Amino acid sequence: MNYNNKDQAYTELGRFHVYEGAEGEVQYCRVKFLHTKHVQIVKSNLVDIGAFEDESLIRKHQTKTKDEVVDAELAKTSALFTAVDPDGQEIDVENLEDFCALNDLDEEAVKACLNGEQKTHKKWSFKTA
Repeated sequence: MNYNNKDQAYTELGRFHVYEGAEGEVQYCRVKFLHTKHVQIVKSNLVDIGAFEDESLIRKHQTKTKDEVVDAELAKTSALFTAVDPDGQEIDVENLEDFCALNDLDEEAVKACLNGEQKTHKKWSFKTA
């Protein structure tokens, strides 16, 4: 088990190299945080000294991409959306990240369901409140 300087547990999924012009070849790591299941790319030298953190816990308030626009629209209501579990029970969801982490769901797949791009995710269905 690995921990960064903020005591966030993570697993290293792999390392790779990218040529970045003046810097030359730079090594990166793909890490997955155990609490949030968030996967991100971090420079290997930062991973080696633990000087990085789970970016999924840091909220950015810009709304430029399609997903960010959906996030902003969902955030306007107290309940972001309603989730229907595999047994048919409806749950009002106020925090997408926490809900996904708690139920082992992928945030992007849930957003795709809410956008009408897919019908279900892990036998869960979703509808806007």
